[in-house]
Amino acid sequence: MAYPPSGPIGGINQNLFPFKVNDEFYKEWVKITPLANLMGSQMNRPIYRHKLKDGEGIQFRVGRLSALDYKNPVVGLDQRRGATQQQQVDYDFVDTKSQSFPVRLEGSNIVKLGTPIKLPGSVRPQLIEACERNFNYDLFNEMTVNIYPDTTTQKPSYDRAIFSGYSPDRPTYNALTGLTTALNGFGGVAYNASGMNAKLILSAKGVAERGGQAGTIEHAIRPAYMETRSGWPMNDYILLLNPSCLQTLLDDPLFMSTTMARGTVIESDQPQAIHGADYIGKFFGTHIYLCNDLINYEVVSQDGTKRGAWNILMGAAAMTAGWHEYTNIAESTDVIERIQIFTTHEQRGQKALRFPSKVDPTQRIEQGIVHVFARIA
Repeated sequence: MAYPPSGPIGGINQNLFPFKVNDEFYKEWVKITPLANLMGSQMNRPIYRHKLKDGEGIQFRVGRLSALDYKNPVVGLDQRRGATQQQQVDYDFVDTKSQSFPVRLEGSNIVKLGTPIKLPGSVRPQLIEACERNFNYDLFNEMTVNIYPDTTTQKPSYDRAIFSGYSPDRPTYNALTGLTTALNGFGGVAYNASGMNAKLILSAKGVAERGGQAGTIEHAIRPAYMETRSGWPMNDYILLLNPSCLQTLLDDPLFMSTTMARGTVIESDQPQAIHGADYIGKFFGTHIYLCNDLINYEVVSQDGTKRGAWNILMGAAAMTAGWHEYTNIAESTDVIERIQIFTTHEQRGQKALRFPSKVDPTQRIEQGIVHVFARIA
């Protein structure tokens, strides 16, 4: 009679799954994350993906070169050395954290003798969905409430925010207590008041291209996509839209006549950034996507009478996401107690990139995001 090989103390197996299984699991859940296809290893992508090396620590930094003044070259025989521009590199720092999703299974029908190679069919989809939704949740938090956790006393920079039907000047806006106070200035809910409309989208894109509300105040936001057509540059941005804003946007004749009424919504050059069913269309260089996640970030005005939707216009290098440890699968089996535990492990961090302001270097502003607010109730 052959005896089974000796197992770990207590009959509990702590082995990680084979590398191939871990790699396939990571790729599978990352691919179904709605914002995953915005990620890339270069800073010209909306979400910059970083892989930490061994020994690099749990924190990584992202750098940005300051833009050169192209309007004032040194001309003639003026002294070059005395008129040089000082180049500067700014940094933002991102912390990573270890996190897991353990799942416990019990009962003789689901515990097998030995170590399974694949996860049970009932657990694998749940783990994939948990990892996908948690990553998505973290990304949206970093674009909104993690930057401004207290909207009664905090608000985006004047050059990184725009409000439908409400255009305060810089001194007036800077004097406001917080974001909720700014929403007091909203008018009605209709598209021609303070609801979502085509002109607001154009204005938000203009803020990104200029780097501010008027003129080049801050660094301009580079487009999320840069391409050419017939030799002419096509600079495209991405608008993540609260679903509650869609109805008022569709009521706007300007938007309807230049998008839906032209006969097609899905274009041949549509970037497959988010699930296709959520793609609304392209409006003068801005790709519009519905994002149900943004329902969680609606803001009520300080006077309590208005509710605003928090929409996000994204360009290049808006965010970063970094892993020191890609998602691993581990399992533990206790054949005596008929208990089987599956879990995922990962070391990850994400952040909306923010660098020192040109107007006030003591303050940090978003590198690739314009916050777009419209009234929904």
